[in-house]
Amino acid sequence: MTHKQGRTIKAGLLAGAATIATMMSMAVSTSAFAQTSAATESEFEEVVVTGSRIPRKDLVANSPVNVISAEEISIGAVVEIDRILDGMPQTASTNGPTTNNPGNGQANVNLRNLGNSRTLVLMNGRRFVGSAANGVVDLNNIPPALIKQIEVVTGGASAVYGSDAMAGVVNFILKDDFEGVQVNGQYGLSQEGDAERYNVDFTLGGNFADGRGNVVISGNYLKRNQTLAGDRSFAAVQPGETTDDKGNPIFVPGGSAGIPQGRFAGNGLNHFIDDNGTPILYDGDKHAYNFAPVNNLQLPLVRHAITGIGNYQVTDDINLFAEMSYAHNRIESQLAPTPFSEGMDVDLRNPYMPEATRALFSTFDTDGDSHGT
Repeated sequence: MTHKQGRTIKAGLLAGAATIATMMSMAVSTSAFAQTSAATESEFEEVVVTGSRIPRKDLVANSPVNVISAEEISIGAVVEIDRILDGMPQTASTNGPTTNNPGNGQANVNLRNLGNSRTLVLMNGRRFVGSAANGVVDLNNIPPALIKQIEVVTGGASAVYGSDAMAGVVNFILKDDFEGVQVNGQYGLSQEGDAERYNVDFTLGGNFADGRGNVVISGNYLKRNQTLAGDRSFAAVQPGETTDDKGNPIFVPGGSAGIPQGRFAGNGLNHFIDDNGTPILYDGDKHAYNFAPVNNLQLPLVRHAITGIGNYQVTDDINLFAEMSYAHNRIESQLAPTPFSEGMDVDLRNPYMPEATRALFSTFDTDGDSHGT
């Protein structure tokens, strides 16, 4: 009897569970119906699907590929493409708009700090014309408004392209399906109110032959104004290095021993002549020439560029294309006066020589004839 009562209770519990499950199913069905009805009343504006199984070129490729999209370039709001690349961890900083010496105003890319000549630059998968004898490409010649994306490969590229791709490859993919007219203008300046930059891009393109062909033309004008190091307190003084009382290295105001008024050195001499004709013993801590203020902090640049691209899909396997690029970059460099060192003879009989100077040179007369030293 007890056993039968246990079975009866168990059956009752199962029946109760079935009733609850039925009620939950009805509630879920009612809720789903309500949600479906609400969804039909309003349209979805956007559906975003994300997941780890979606293939990405930079993950499934044989070599790691970094992809920089046109949106990222637009968000960066830069007019020099090398500034975008310099922000990547696999690139080393190169000569750019703020590099006065060394530097010639070119914009280059240096992957893994192996040198510009070991980084291959491609445009649409093909080698771009170099701007120097070593084949290094000036990125100023690549139209920024036409860039669809930038692909950066740092592993195994030399096996395909050769030793000039030892550090890696940077491939600029340009838009080949642009339709319409687009004009971009950009103006920027520093918080000091100088270092202005003006940039204008004009792009015109369209499809033909039912979308099998496309032609696009893009023009660019960039002007970057000069800014001197003397315009900024942090760059107006050339630093020198010395030690404090405890022997720790510290920075102090410094400069060059090649001072503008010239200096006589050698044979015991280490003097310069002031404006009054008086010889003064040179002291590097007092008389060193601060050459920093007259150097460029931002190199002035004027760029005119035009690019034309055309392609036509003849068949599924045959595609005709033509590319034309013209760029004119004018960069003005400015350096402090360059010192030179040259041996010379001084004639002590010169009637225009101040007596104080004559006395100094006579002290160090090496031949003793008082005719020259």
